[in-house]
Amino acid sequence: MPIKALARERVTESTGCAVVRRLVEEVANGGRMMLIDELVAGDFREHAGPPGLPSDREVLKQAIASRRLFGVGSEYRISALNEEDGLVTLTLEERGQRSEGTCSAEHRIRMVEGKIAEHWGVKPLFSTSQP
Repeated sequence: MPIKALARERVTESTGCAVVRRLVEEVANGGRMMLIDELVAGDFREHAGPPGLPSDREVLKQAIASRRLFGVGSEYRISALNEEDGLVTLTLEERGQRSEGTCSAEHRIRMVEGKIAEHWGVKPLFSTSQP
């Protein structure tokens, strides 16, 4: 592969990871809900939501807002983040004040033109309790 192609590939990879990191850190943790339109494509599709419910960007906004409201004190930490061929794999840990311990899950996110376009299955990895 030519050097210029490799450089473009690295830029795309870091861009996808940076967008996902901003969604976690600035929106989910920081409450900056207005950034969703900047980070998530208008035709976003959620493939892991409950059957029969809409799966668009507006539903994502509602899900994050309700998680922030009812998960008071919850914080997300990225423990792994990688992008290959426009697909970002994210391992996210959640620690909340209302529950003891942490939960970890793997997410797959497809990027299109620098925005989050699709999200597939959340695969629970582990849950730990603290005494």
